[in-house]
Amino acid sequence: MDEAIGTLGLEPSVFWLLTWSDFLRLNEANLHKENQHWDRTRYQSAIVLNSSMGRKKIIRPKDLFSLPHDKLLQKKTPLPTKEEIEKVKGKAISPPI
Repeated sequence: MDEAIGTLGLEPSVFWLLTWSDFLRLNEANLHKENQHWDRTRYQSAIVLNSSMGRKKIIRPKDLFSLPHDKLLQKKTPLPTKEEIEKVKGKAISPPI
């Protein structure tokens, strides 16, 4: 409840009307908003630094400081191999009609 009232700024009466799923979505939306704010700050800082340094060295925004969601963007799911695709195709079931 502290998270809802303090961070999200919800009234207690509104909080108690939320389902757990609604609360999680609101919390996730707030986290996304925070991440965007920090991304903007990091980007603007890089612009200021690069404009004052000239063309000697270019600093990318991610070089300044890392954010928690940077790690999520780096994870890539490997593509399945041909054998794995054929294995899944062999397990296909036709629906009963």
